Amino acid sequence: DQGYPLRRLTGVQLVDVAPVNVPAYPDSTAGLRSLANRFEADFEEVRSMAREDELRKFFVRTDGPQPKKPAKRGMFGPAAAAALLARREDPYV
Repeated sequence: DQGYPLRRLTGVQLVDVAPVNVPAYPDSTAGLRSLANRFEADFEEVRSMAREDELRKFFVRTDGPQPKKPAKRGMFGPAAAAALLARREDPYV
């Protein structure tokens, strides 16, 4: 469909096969198919969840109380941030 040649391999000897984080082909779906099979979910639904970055829903327990999310705060308070900035400005510290 996209102008790429289609090759069919009929006789090969595989030495090493493993899933990867970054597939060579954008339409690679081995991980999604396996996930759909594991949770007996529809493959297209799993693919849609992957596009929306929602696959974590498969791995979150829902049978008990959910942990509370911490309040969003800055990494450092004002005094600590000022001390870090001062340290950056002084090359001998």
